Amino acid sequence: MTEVRVFHDVPGRAAAVFRAFTDADLLRTWWWPHLPDATYAVDPVPGGEIAVASPGAGIGFRGAFVEVTAPTRLAFTWTWVDDPETDTVEVVMTPLTPDTTRVLVTHTCSSDSAAGLEQGWSDVLGRLAARPISQAR
Repeated sequence: MTEVRVFHDVPGRAAAVFRAFTDADLLRTWWWPHLPDATYAVDPVPGGEIAVASPGAGIGFRGAFVEVTAPTRLAFTWTWVDDPETDTVEVVMTPLTPDTTRVLVTHTCSSDSAAGLEQGWSDVLGRLAARPISQAR
């Protein structure tokens, strides 16, 4: 097993950052906004679905939430559309200041599926950090 860890400091309170991960309408604004056919499904309860896919680009994943602890932690399974292996993802949101949250993603996978994960998570989290996040409490 391989563990990929990526973090990014995101402007916004932890509750707002948490919502950006757990609300499909917010997720679509930063995850893959450059892929117009991307679809997003999020049911942020243990056992609930998380899925992001772009059929045109031939990429996507599907999983289920294992843990949902607002506003600081999410854990879910992750299965790529073209790979039968199931990974695990943990997202921890730690307030650094009243208006800045560190988002740490730990993606555990087989070594075969690790290629590109660090860059992918860096890109996604960079887009999250670049967009204004509502200051939900």
